[in-house]
Amino acid sequence: MHISGHPTTGWRVMSIACITLGSATRGSVVVGTFLALILAGCSGQIQIEDLGESAGGDPEVAASTIDRWFELARSGQNDFGWSLLHPRGRSDLIGSIEAYREAMAAIDWSGFEYEVVGGRLHDGRYKIDVMVAGGRASVPLPICRWGLIQFAPVDGQLTDVGTVTVRIPPLGGESGILGSGGC
Repeated sequence: MHISGHPTTGWRVMSIACITLGSATRGSVVVGTFLALILAGCSGQIQIEDLGESAGGDPEVAASTIDRWFELARSGQNDFGWSLLHPRGRSDLIGSIEAYREAMAAIDWSGFEYEVVGGRLHDGRYKIDVMVAGGRASVPLPICRWGLIQFAPVDGQLTDVGTVTVRIPPLGGESGILGSGGC
């Protein structure tokens, strides 16, 4: 191998000098090895993923998280569904498990009816559509205040379909239902 520099630009040029080694040349061995590595690298499937835009699970997992959360919130079992909320929402929006439990226990759940009607992945989070009987007005006040269900107007009119956002990281980590404050 020979490395030389260009006198005016300083660029270095590398060339492979062929030195005979029996019947093969060192240059041929180097070039052959280099080509073999390139071909081996091209034979596998390369996937480059931006993990910030991907999610673990699927919309069904996110939808079942919402169903489980409402089940626990209504029944008062375990932690009223506190553990299914995203940690950032628990600390930033709600504050403490005591405040959450108190708010969930005070809700009259008898008139609250919902149905998961769809879902999609958007910006690394699942947006799960939930039809609420009576729309936004029927959402219990604490859930609305914390923004755990969001209602957006369609053609200027509010609908009975709200969106619950669920984050399920692809490689583990902090997951749960996200809130944004206010319906």
